[in-house]
Amino acid sequence: MIRTYFLFLVLLVILLFSSNANSSTLKVIMEGPSQVLVNYPNGSFLLISNSSTLQFNDSIRVTIFSTNPSYYIIVNGTKYSSSYSALINDSETLYAKAIPEYVKISFDLNGSGKLKIMVDNGTSFTLNRSASFLVLNNSLVYITSSKTFEINGTITNFYILVPTSNVSLYVNFIKNPSSSSSPKITSQDFLGIGLGLIGLSLYLFFRRKTS
Repeated sequence: MIRTYFLFLVLLVILLFSSNANSSTLKVIMEGPSQVLVNYPNGSFLLISNSSTLQFNDSIRVTIFSTNPSYYIIVNGTKYSSSYSALINDSETLYAKAIPEYVKISFDLNGSGKLKIMVDNGTSFTLNRSASFLVLNNSLVYITSSKTFEINGTITNFYILVPTSNVSLYVNFIKNPSSSSSPKITSQDFLGIGLGLIGLSLYLFFRRKTS
């Protein structure tokens, strides 16, 4: 009896080891408002809302989507407009990030003056009061004025913004700017002045060409 029980335990350990040896691992690293739907061959499914690691045998169908309709999905560096779906039959790691399609830029204007706003898609308009508007994520936005202004602590006549999330800008028009103060652009979340001038030149070139 004891010998039979011992043989049964040995067989059980061998089966468990064989099952684990043949299993695969899926690791999903998630960022932003997204979920992962895992469909198994037997018809069952699993809904994941946080970064997770799971074991599976054979193959599984993985679908990643954003829970916010105004967001798109990037999986392992590739952009997907609505969702990502793939049949996975081997160990794999998926880096999923939900990113907003549009971001909001809010301007709080103080003092007398106007801002000229140009977006790299060809849109241009003038602001003379506080306002907000939407642009495509990671757009190139040029902000200029005939008057010197202070924007988020920077004194300038020319500012470049590349928003990747909602941003608020506080603008004060300066009546008598000091001659020692020179226009400048902050490095954090902004392109350098050289790249901005190149982009502006290309923008004006293609604008003239299309017109």
